[in-house]
Amino acid sequence: MRLAGTAASAMALVTTAACGAGDTSADKLRVGVTVYDMSSFITQGKEGMESYAKAHNIELVGKGNIAVLQGPLGSSPELDRTRGINNVLKKYPGIKVLAKDTANWKRDQAVDKAKNWMSSFGGKLDGIVSENDDMGLGAVQALKEGNGKKIPVVGIDGIEDGLRAVRSGDFIGSSLQHGRVELAEGLAVAQRVTGKKPVRKRYSYIMPPITQANVATYLEHVVTGKDDFLKRLPALVDANLRSGDLANEK
Repeated sequence: MRLAGTAASAMALVTTAACGAGDTSADKLRVGVTVYDMSSFITQGKEGMESYAKAHNIELVGKGNIAVLQGPLGSSPELDRTRGINNVLKKYPGIKVLAKDTANWKRDQAVDKAKNWMSSFGGKLDGIVSENDDMGLGAVQALKEGNGKKIPVVGIDGIEDGLRAVRSGDFIGSSLQHGRVELAEGLAVAQRVTGKKPVRKRYSYIMPPITQANVATYLEHVVTGKDDFLKRLPALVDANLRSGDLANEK
């Protein structure tokens, strides 16, 4: 049996049912580890919203109007990133969400969505929080083409274009989901499990915030110096699995 899903809760139900039905391929998944959680999507949404609030001194200003670009509605990343954003909004009652809608992780769809919001809200829109970098870059494109006021945009993921957007100032921030690190650590845990070596019950990759202050380092790790970074990745993975800080890249 092969599974490829977008909702973690649904995948859990299917896998549990398959194991109970005697599906041997699914049963191989039961190796004694209760939970293995490589990435906390709730934290990703929280960090994105916090980046916006901190960059614009919301605690001092006390108010602002934003729009939220969401991922595919109902998918685990969208649900959890939206939950993280909402958790932060509870701390800042002066921030009002004028609109939120999906652009399905797509840059071109985000361009159209952002243009519609600009037309609808005009000068009332103070910022756009995007649940991934690609949609955020679409919002940046729409804002530039609209020739209106400069509206701050924050993304999530830390893809190459997103990192460059932070460096240039097009983004006020993002959060890093470094796929090479996640993959290496996931494989390392799987190897330890199959080798009957001790592992933790739960691992979480908490995406670090990307700012003007640290974006040069992450650009080096992800883009310009990725080959050198890969050379030290095995030692980094070992250290991170010992410490539990899976997102560490020092």
